[in-house]
Amino acid sequence: MMPRQWYLRDLVFLALFLAGLMAVWWGLEYAAAYWPAMRYYNRILQQCIPLIRQTNPGEIKAKISKVIRPPEGEVYHSIESPKGEIGYYIVSDGKTQNAYRCHVRPPSFVNLQALPAMAKGHLVSDLVALIGTIDIVLGEVDR
Repeated sequence: MMPRQWYLRDLVFLALFLAGLMAVWWGLEYAAAYWPAMRYYNRILQQCIPLIRQTNPGEIKAKISKVIRPPEGEVYHSIESPKGEIGYYIVSDGKTQNAYRCHVRPPSFVNLQALPAMAKGHLVSDLVALIGTIDIVLGEVDR
């Protein structure tokens, strides 16, 4: 029979070995899930590289103004972000470079509205965990 210290050491090495195997397996599974997308991006790059080689070095540059004049009237546009949808509402007369009303709708402020429904029946001490599950950015919420 092996001494107890050797038995515990073998269990630790076995756990580390299994953790390494799991990391390799999850890595391969992750790569297999994104393999079609990587193949598609490769096809796009294969089409773009000959076109880039054919152009002269100075032809790729474009002049873009640093200030974009907002269009006349009201405009609302939303952009998808990792935490939700960011919305921009702009009101402008179209004559100046500055809009006279600009409102940003942050995703964390909208996500925080679910907190009262989630907090019903829980303790006050559970609020920290509930706020963590929403994953809000407090800089967006407190303005």
